[in-house]
Amino acid sequence: MYRSRLVSLALACLFVWVTACYNYTPIGPGEVGYYGKVRVWTIDGEREVISDPRVEADSLKGKDASAISLFQVAEIEGMNLNTEQTVIAVGTIVAAAVAVGFIVANLVSCSPTNDFMCP
Repeated sequence: MYRSRLVSLALACLFVWVTACYNYTPIGPGEVGYYGKVRVWTIDGEREVISDPRVEADSLKGKDASAISLFQVAEIEGMNLNTEQTVIAVGTIVAAAVAVGFIVANLVSCSPTNDFMCP
């Protein structure tokens, strides 16, 4: 199966965006409403990711029907956008794309028909 360079570049950018742009920081139960996703560690050592979290009575609930008792919660982490790592990742991708572009342009200009231009 043949995949174009543009699709490969898009997949590489997606991988870097997903891995570098987000991180989790510890938060308190009263702060869960400010986050779209939270990661909850229970006292049993289990981990669960909750989308659209909210605290109702003595439970932490999310978009799905699951609820975790606040007495069972060991730690809550909120997902944040890490702008510093995002800028570094995007800058690296752009620099690599420019370098590849220059190499390809040099190879094309040094084709057998334009041999007089190459060193």
